[in-house]
Amino acid sequence: MLTTPEAFVMFFFFGVYAILSYALNKEEKISLSTFYFVFGIIFAWLLVAGYEFITINDLLFFFKSQIDFYSNVGKKVGEDLYAGIPGATQDPNFYIDVMFPYQFNLNSAQDFLISFWNNLNNAENRYTGFYFYLFLIAAMLLILLKERKSYLMILWAVSTLGYLEFGTMSFPKYIFMHRLERFLLIGAVPVCVTIAIFIERLIEINNPIKYFFVAFCLIVLLYPSILINIFWYKTNYYVKLDVANIAKFLKNQTSPVTVYAPVQETAFLKIFTNFKKDINFIPLDYMKNCSEIKDGYVVAPLSFFGLAENTPGRSWAYGDLQQKCGFELIQTSKAYEETISNNTPILLNPAYAVFFYKVT
Repeated sequence: MLTTPEAFVMFFFFGVYAILSYALNKEEKISLSTFYFVFGIIFAWLLVAGYEFITINDLLFFFKSQIDFYSNVGKKVGEDLYAGIPGATQDPNFYIDVMFPYQFNLNSAQDFLISFWNNLNNAENRYTGFYFYLFLIAAMLLILLKERKSYLMILWAVSTLGYLEFGTMSFPKYIFMHRLERFLLIGAVPVCVTIAIFIERLIEINNPIKYFFVAFCLIVLLYPSILINIFWYKTNYYVKLDVANIAKFLKNQTSPVTVYAPVQETAFLKIFTNFKKDINFIPLDYMKNCSEIKDGYVVAPLSFFGLAENTPGRSWAYGDLQQKCGFELIQTSKAYEETISNNTPILLNPAYAVFFYKVT
């Protein structure tokens, strides 16, 4: 995430916040923790960028590829068309539904409490929990209380969320923003900081009832987050299980092998194979047709096939590589098979399933 446009937006607001804070409080010295924070961000970014440079000779590969993809949605490039982003939507109500996912029964106080309790234990909401509910309440109260240090955070949150709702994906012409749940990460930092400022103000109240409200806020925020984290852990576990099984096969090979895989799967395979030196990984993303893949093995998730249809030079990979390229299918995804055969939602999206081929 550190080399994505979302990260750039967050770092930009961090910088503005730091500059304004220093300008408005010139008498205060910049604390040592601030330097540690900035150093941590720079160091983490250098690690990610360094990995990109070592593997694909480009410090900003992911950043530039995403900018290129988003700015070309709907534009014809050669014989390929960026038709859109798989799984995305342009529904104006999308973010409202994601940020405020719960339904409450307002017929009576008892019905409301029952519906609130049911929502609190509802694991089907996989993204935001009650964060945006509390942010909305916190922002309004902080503005009424004239809490100045919350203003920039609220402005940050409102402006980024507003751009997600009404912004353009291309500057030469207005292209309505595509919507995905993960794009809300852009506003996660100011939302959380605003809530933290609100809780801080609660603690300052000279009344024992403040402990009840603080505890209530923390429970409402953290308990659904635990359920959400458990859900995503299970989802990612089964996805990575496919890659781990492929890694076991590769580790047992006694002679050097060549493996074609997308960048993300390559990273996990290197870890699972303990960075075995006689495995040569080649980015599958750059292959333009089947004939460019010479010998070795191919690791490809179904999501790669889906995205390939909208990416110039990769439309050849859309579909089953066993049929299109004549590759031998060595391993299917166990989680995918069980999801399809038993109609069990082991995978959040079957497109995450990873398949393993041998080039013949």
